[in-house]
Amino acid sequence: MGSYWGDVAEKGISWSLVRHNMKLLSNIAPSFTVYGNHDKRAGTAQLARILRESGVQLLQDNVEYLKSGNDRLSLIGMDYRSKQGDVLLEQIGDSFCKIAIVHDPLQALRLEQNADLILSGHTHGGQLVLPFFGPVFLSKAYRPISNGWYSLKHNPEDIDQEGKMLVSRGYGTNHLPLRLGCPAEMHIITLRVPTEKVLTEKRGCPISQKNG
Repeated sequence: MGSYWGDVAEKGISWSLVRHNMKLLSNIAPSFTVYGNHDKRAGTAQLARILRESGVQLLQDNVEYLKSGNDRLSLIGMDYRSKQGDVLLEQIGDSFCKIAIVHDPLQALRLEQNADLILSGHTHGGQLVLPFFGPVFLSKAYRPISNGWYSLKHNPEDIDQEGKMLVSRGYGTNHLPLRLGCPAEMHIITLRVPTEKVLTEKRGCPISQKNG
């Protein structure tokens, strides 16, 4: 989400549009965000104020605990290019399901501590994707993780790490205001409480996902 608002700022679109969309989100449900690279370039002072006024909580290397009945999970927001991600994850331990928001998927893959789910973006899915050639604007480092679901295992023998990462194509653009072979997307992710058997055997945070 973060880079979309930075795109808006860099392209000179009215901040009132940003404020309007933020309020729509926060009226639907509690809303959280992290900064992306475009936000940093555009300047964060005005965006931070709009976030506060709109009721959207900015997570900058901090943790928010979410509750539903007796269930509780941790939402970790990591600032763009921050080095504090492993510290935050280690402090939480394994008592809670850990969901991390990390704008850059390469930053996410450098984490050593376990997470159940990482939500990421940054790539725009490549934005312009040509048959046989692939993404036009996406650097080589990001091509293996351009969009979709990925395992967080560092190697196949890793039995402790069961987490997944979702890299979203999102709905913003970069360089050119168009997409080709790479439709915009949003996600509805459902978290389900593990059965008693699963809980006694291993820690889990079962996830199902729907694209839209």
